[in-house]
Amino acid sequence: MRTSRRDFVNLLMWNGIALSVSRLAFAEAIPFAARETLPGQKSWNPAATGAGRIDGTVKVTGAKLYAGDFRAADMPGWPVKTSHAMLIRAADATQPAEALLSASHDHYNASVSRDGKLVAFSVAVPGGEIWTMPLQGATTAMQYFANGFNLGHPSLSPDGRWMAYDSDESGQGVDVFIQSFPDPKVRRVKVSPAHGSEPLWTQGGRELVYREGDKMMAVSIDLATGTSGPPQVLFSGTYPDNPGWTRPRSYDVTPDGQRFLLTKLPGQRPQPRIMVVLNWFDELRARVPR
Repeated sequence: MRTSRRDFVNLLMWNGIALSVSRLAFAEAIPFAARETLPGQKSWNPAATGAGRIDGTVKVTGAKLYAGDFRAADMPGWPVKTSHAMLIRAADATQPAEALLSASHDHYNASVSRDGKLVAFSVAVPGGEIWTMPLQGATTAMQYFANGFNLGHPSLSPDGRWMAYDSDESGQGVDVFIQSFPDPKVRRVKVSPAHGSEPLWTQGGRELVYREGDKMMAVSIDLATGTSGPPQVLFSGTYPDNPGWTRPRSYDVTPDGQRFLLTKLPGQRPQPRIMVVLNWFDELRARVPR
């Protein structure tokens, strides 16, 4: 008689309690490239080859599962050779999403100009370059600026004359720059005396806000000359920032600069603890007699 899977599990249990030992390597996190890029197409997903369910283990163990119900690569219009792409869709969802570019390089941190006619983004080539592409007429992407360093979080001023971005070219951290647009060779100004990242324009371009660690900074900008004033601290707190050039912005701000949207961490984080129980078999026998 063939033992069923349920009977096999019961044979390995004692009074409803089952123990198992596994290698620590099995508990390691799946690498980002395998987990996030083109999910479902890698060998770690048994459902991709029909070998089983991707949520099989968590359903058996009762662990919580937080995952998408679809693969990004299955979305209509998703570029075949990219893991991070830009897609556009109607706000009322009347039309499927459409890929803006089909190139083989990944695209990060896109921002749309205030008039909705241009999108600026970072391209991994490797490193970060800043490119732009019109959203109307001939949609041909063009390189705006590259200097051999990682350039991220581009943002075009409301008047279309300046591009703000962050760069790690100092080798000591990430700094915020503004640069003439569309010709990057006219003028370039560093606006963060210390470090900074994730710049965004407010107040019609007269102000640039950016992150400096857990602080939100603001600096006045003369749109005629590109001259910047001394930065001021708007507020600070347990708000995580994302200075990496491939990471999404950690905040958003209204055009008038009066309201911010951020993620706030709890004031007091619980300290992790490790509890070791000795002679627990004796306690188990006392609580669950055979």
